[in-house]
Amino acid sequence: LPLGHPGFFRLRFWLDGADLDFSPHRKETERFGMKSKKQLVATIILFLAGILGLWMQYDLTPVREPAPISIPFIRAGWEGSPYDLRGYVDEASGPYMARQYRFRGGAPLQLLILRYDGYGHLPPVCYQGAGWRLSEEADLTSLSGRYRMTGLTGKNNFGEMIFIFYGIHVRDRIIKDGILRKVEEIRQRCNRTGTGQYLVEITMVHQKGQEQETKAYMKKFMDDMGDAI
Repeated sequence: LPLGHPGFFRLRFWLDGADLDFSPHRKETERFGMKSKKQLVATIILFLAGILGLWMQYDLTPVREPAPISIPFIRAGWEGSPYDLRGYVDEASGPYMARQYRFRGGAPLQLLILRYDGYGHLPPVCYQGAGWRLSEEADLTSLSGRYRMTGLTGKNNFGEMIFIFYGIHVRDRIIKDGILRKVEEIRQRCNRTGTGQYLVEITMVHQKGQEQETKAYMKKFMDDMGDAI
């Protein structure tokens, strides 16, 4: 526009009032500001998580003992017998129960239930230490949602194969060890009603080619036991 044109003064007034700094320094400053905000938020989250972790670790709320282990030896065609795990389970950590179950005289299935405080070794660590080479397996779940157990499959140097399914017994349900269990633990501590939890584990050694049959057998055991576990 010509210098004396009326529109020139309106355009100049609009440009003077606008913040049109397109310099590289301006863009770099904005990026630095956004990065600083994200770092601040991350720092606050980590700080709060650290405080929560310390509180959960050193909270002196008395932990109420879980209900005594009471599972029938005979139920729905399954017959159980004691299973000796002395030397493999730390008896000082609390009560535990180890049994071997068979359905109508069929193949043996091992059931282990022991106290779990969130710091003990879970099956992936224990079985690898015993020489099993493990890999992930699909979870074992019920249609009712009463249990959802983490699955593992493994082999050893003797050519044996094994299925392992485990979960944490929480409020009449068996859930995977993870966020849900931690949420339940936080809820209990906030309510000042701490309660112990149990690790529930079933295992079964099988031959190659019997994978589907073995998993169905193990699922039947959990379904038939129902609320007895």
